[in-house]
Amino acid sequence: ANEDVAQNPNNTDNDKNLTTFTAGAPSTRTSMESDGKFFWEAGDKIWVKDDNGTWQQSSNAPTAKTASFKFKVPGNFTQSSSYKVYYPGKNGNRDKVTIPANQSQLEPNTTAHFGTSGDCGMADASKQSNGSFAFALDHKAAYLLLLPRTANTILHDCYLTKVEINSDNDITSTYTLDPTTGELTGTGTGKQIILTTKGSGTYANGFPLTNNSASAATNGSYVVIKPGTHTLKIRYWVKDIVTRVEGTITKTLSSATYDQNKYYNITANLNVKDYDGDHYYMWDAQDQYWKGHEWWSTNKDQPVLNGGSNPNYPQSNTDTRYYNESYPGNDISNPATHTSCKDLPNANEMSWYCMFGDPRWDGDELWTTMGHLYK
Repeated sequence: ANEDVAQNPNNTDNDKNLTTFTAGAPSTRTSMESDGKFFWEAGDKIWVKDDNGTWQQSSNAPTAKTASFKFKVPGNFTQSSSYKVYYPGKNGNRDKVTIPANQSQLEPNTTAHFGTSGDCGMADASKQSNGSFAFALDHKAAYLLLLPRTANTILHDCYLTKVEINSDNDITSTYTLDPTTGELTGTGTGKQIILTTKGSGTYANGFPLTNNSASAATNGSYVVIKPGTHTLKIRYWVKDIVTRVEGTITKTLSSATYDQNKYYNITANLNVKDYDGDHYYMWDAQDQYWKGHEWWSTNKDQPVLNGGSNPNYPQSNTDTRYYNESYPGNDISNPATHTSCKDLPNANEMSWYCMFGDPRWDGDELWTTMGHLYK
């Protein structure tokens, strides 16, 4: 019945105990396109306090994306020419807004998830000559449009599976729409938001990374955060579906102010350390292990995935790729003599670096070799 009211606003029998609150200006809607235009989405509802100070929720909601909508609200609205309208998002209630730590976007360049991701707003609804009220929603969250790109051809075959937003202060929690300040108020403890970028069909593996330049249509990803001054560290999670390796490429942004009712384009040139795969040597060999059979060469005999094998490896000292068999005798120094090894640290020196140096390990940061992603 509520949907009937929503789609048939001229049905006066159904509407006689309801007051119409009309939202129609482009800035009033609750999903957003990459040019900053908002739209109302299916299931959106508003809250208004009636003449008795009782919270009333609209009895109808859009059934699809729409540029304008007439909300029907129960209760009495006869004692004032203006009422405060609250939109707390689909996970909110009355004037309470939850910006969740886990957000999800099913396909690139869509903000249909905003309603469940903490989008929110307030407005002053003014009485019209026909007794209805009109309002233009003023959004109170801040929005990030993440635009990763890469010229790395290996990453072109990978997918963006999620984006991790880390802040030096709170960006996710439950907040209050404050009609006095016109802002979200309250201090939370949530400093991390994870946006999952997976859907179905074309996007079952994530969003593609095939673009050399920023492209919202290819992988534009939207995140809702609490407004404020934040220092953000963004970790882009990328997956190679062949090796099943998934890891991160990290970008740290300078401190910046993210205002309410604004969206911010954040571009990122994604790249990782590449190891060419051409410098495998047996001990003090004259030539590298797969010379003439490199993974990139015409022969392509060199295995590029774990478990691969090929018989064209060095097998005797007649091959310049074979190890140096020189042995001068017990307790006699036997240093390397060929370019491949003679200037490298020996085992003792390498041990010293590990024990007394400053080694670091990041189990999620990515690197590439021989056309595939690893960590």
